[in-house]
Amino acid sequence: MNEDDFDLIENLLLLSVKARNIPLDKLRSYTVCFYQNEFAIDDFLDANSYPYQAALLEADIKKIKAILNNFDKAIETQCNNFNIDLSGLKFSDPFQYSCRINSDERKASKRYLLKNITPSDPELFKKYWLLYFIKDCKKIAYIIRDILGLPKKVRTEKINVSELLKATHQKESEIEEKARVISQSSKSKEFILQDYYTNILPQSIANIDNLFYWLEKMEADFETNLGYLDDELHSLKEILIRNRKKHNTSFKTAYQKILPKDKEVFLNSYHSAIKELKFERALENKKLSNYTVLLEERIKTLQSDLNKQDTPKFKNKSTKEKLKYNSFTLIDYNNNESKLTDLRSSLIKIKMISEDTTLKDFRKVFS
Repeated sequence: MNEDDFDLIENLLLLSVKARNIPLDKLRSYTVCFYQNEFAIDDFLDANSYPYQAALLEADIKKIKAILNNFDKAIETQCNNFNIDLSGLKFSDPFQYSCRINSDERKASKRYLLKNITPSDPELFKKYWLLYFIKDCKKIAYIIRDILGLPKKVRTEKINVSELLKATHQKESEIEEKARVISQSSKSKEFILQDYYTNILPQSIANIDNLFYWLEKMEADFETNLGYLDDELHSLKEILIRNRKKHNTSFKTAYQKILPKDKEVFLNSYHSAIKELKFERALENKKLSNYTVLLEERIKTLQSDLNKQDTPKFKNKSTKEKLKYNSFTLIDYNNNESKLTDLRSSLIKIKMISEDTTLKDFRKVFS
């Protein structure tokens, strides 16, 4: 296509029309390369392109609405592939291909050659290509609406991540201050711990769970509806991972500081607080965050390990050897004279016989 004849908006309109009907059972290998090159899809994915922005701002609004309507229909129907299930495919799965272009050929089937496809199975490759093509359609439609200030087709949970993190941190600071006041009380250690586990700990667990509940909800919602905004999704995932590691380290440090004799109460209190929170969330038609569920599983494992340590180990009774009595008989003496000599020496030592008792006289006792 001659660059002088290239009209971004007309090309965009043509792509949107084509996108409404791309049945996979009729998709030919060369068509993959055709869409990528003839329609210059990468140009429509660049929100910072000045020529693209200018073309959109100058375009007829009726044409823009037709383009958006076509892309919305393509996204809704999977490009007219109602019966194709793409739910098991992930963007993290291996997917790639290359194209060889013969510029001398005018016919698309001869002009483009699809090469080096991954996955190698052609039918599976087509499904992945469709998955990515729909992703591009979503991003193109989003960019058009964003540049022109049009209402977004897809709405996500309106949660300000920065405000959520700030509110969580502030709440946690308040909880820590309450814990500090309790710890400085003149009351007994048992009373202080009971007060902490009953009143303070459940508040902390609920506060952290609320943070992860909304972060995880945003992540899932974002992946489903706005997964084509790669940078924003990556940033959200980084925030989620960073906070998971932070609070996991806090729990680990707290557990290590607990005296061995208090670990069981610590774990039981955590477990009870999570169970109570799970019930409260159910009343609100909500679930625990995935983070809290993982924490609960870890607590169960630690409880199991602790029980194994406390279980007494019984040793098998050792079999005692029967005592063998020495028999100091004349026969034994004749065979082993040293035994009788040793006995004589022992009796002299404890003064049971006189020191001048000869071995000959001592021998007569056993004759």
